[in-house]
Amino acid sequence: MNHRLVRALTSVICVLAAARALVACGDMAASGATSPEADAGTDAATSGCRRADDCPDHNDLCVFDSPTATNGRCAPPVDEGRCTPDSTGSVVGTSQCYPGARCEPVPANLSALGGLCSFHAPAAPLFTSGITLPKISLSSPDGFTTLRAEDGVQLRWVPPAVPADAIMVAAVLRAPPQRAQGANRVANAGDVVWLWSSQDPGTAAQPGTVALEAGWRVGSAGQPTARFGTNVLAEGRYWWFVYAIRAGTVVATSDVLSFTVGALADGGACVLVDQCVAQMPGELPDTVACIQGQCRRRCASDLDCPGLGARCDLQTTVRTELSTPRRGGYCTR
Repeated sequence: MNHRLVRALTSVICVLAAARALVACGDMAASGATSPEADAGTDAATSGCRRADDCPDHNDLCVFDSPTATNGRCAPPVDEGRCTPDSTGSVVGTSQCYPGARCEPVPANLSALGGLCSFHAPAAPLFTSGITLPKISLSSPDGFTTLRAEDGVQLRWVPPAVPADAIMVAAVLRAPPQRAQGANRVANAGDVVWLWSSQDPGTAAQPGTVALEAGWRVGSAGQPTARFGTNVLAEGRYWWFVYAIRAGTVVATSDVLSFTVGALADGGACVLVDQCVAQMPGELPDTVACIQGQCRRRCASDLDCPGLGARCDLQTTVRTELSTPRRGGYCTR
């Protein structure tokens, strides 16, 4: 690597601080998963509910058969987690999504209603400042993208209107990027697997369309080590984002998006949900559960179950020895 590139990428890496543990610890009481799971439960109630809390089974909602009905029946969400979002991502209609889920807008080919229920937080930019930064719009891959292990990865986005001397940077991580407290820096630099800079003189890639082979492998402290040399990633879930820096300051940023390569494995054995959070990168107490002693992804629709062959099981009821798991379904293959 020549000295010019070292200086450029060193400027880039100023936002990649020393790594620190990426573990979101779950509270046992808050998670609702307090023990290994027992036998399957009984049939759900079929009438008499006015809200979801009236239904005994974790996978049921109180479904109203007409807009004017005052009494509902306990059943899994209508339309398999499809929903109609409003402008804020909230749910239009209480019998569409589980409590705590939001209605995520999706492409028309995925839902005629316009959205899919999800327990995951909406996409958001990593970096912030006292002013509104220009938004970089990411095109692909995204949360609806599942690639085969042998497929190549190409990142696409819409370049923002920034000064000509601004440096565009793209990064791919094996876990969600975490912002260092009080600074526009990435705290978990050890999770960065790929990095690209528009100031890299060794590649013909242009901002807006970059194949992985145009970037660099990244060491444990966030430093570029060698050309990536391939467009292929190992199976797993990844997160990526793009930003622009000028004189060491972030001047434009994108949301953070995820995509999946191949099939995702569940976590291992568990007693408490915080064990699942530690075993499954990118998951939070709201998105995992300890089911029959096994870590599983909690879901409100297929959107919450990335990976080849994965789907959200909204029909199977599971009971615990001490309490019912938090309302929702569980990913299966």
